[in-house]
Amino acid sequence: MTAFDIVKGSVDIVDAAERYGIEVNRHKKALCPFHDDHNPSLSFKGGRFTCFACGASGDVIDLVGRLENLLPLEAVKELNQAYRLSIDIDKPTPSREVQRRKRLQEQKKAFARWETWAGNTLSSYFRQLREWRKAYAPRYPGAALHPLFVEALTKQDYIEYILDTVFIEGDMSEKAAFYKECREMVEQIALRMEKERAANVRGIGTGDNPSGIVFPFEFAAARYAEKAA
Repeated sequence: MTAFDIVKGSVDIVDAAERYGIEVNRHKKALCPFHDDHNPSLSFKGGRFTCFACGASGDVIDLVGRLENLLPLEAVKELNQAYRLSIDIDKPTPSREVQRRKRLQEQKKAFARWETWAGNTLSSYFRQLREWRKAYAPRYPGAALHPLFVEALTKQDYIEYILDTVFIEGDMSEKAAFYKECREMVEQIALRMEKERAANVRGIGTGDNPSGIVFPFEFAAARYAEKAA
């Protein structure tokens, strides 16, 4: 495996784009720096960039090379230094180190897939809570509160907070902390939403949490305190 292969397997192209001055939105799109772009036409997928307006495309080495006006080998050296990859450009990398880097990249890709799935799951649940809050709101003073209305009332703001602070504004460390502390919650929500879609049933169970989902409020509370400090 060459230094080129190791760099491409070790450096996330979106992270590199942001490091070198490109603002990438949550849909992994950005204004193309290679032409006068007014609508995001630069897309990142599968370790490559593609501009659907000017046709620019390539991998992370090509991207940094074009941004910094570097030849391919110079771009490899630049990324090697920027990301502290410790690649000896003039010597072959030991197979054990190659395997370690490959596992690390596979883990990054798996986490990116989980991040997309979790964000979609929570967004779907948030929309469902918003619908329940409207559909099951009490129609007159003193009316008994529907369990789904109570669930929406108590969970909607929390889910919105998670979406904003973790999935939109959060950095990698915050997303990793959320994965560690809250992945079971997301799995429970996904199961709940799947049952809702399959059975189209409303008002299952009683109480303010008829789904049985455990919400780790400590996660949000701790990070809210950190930001407020």
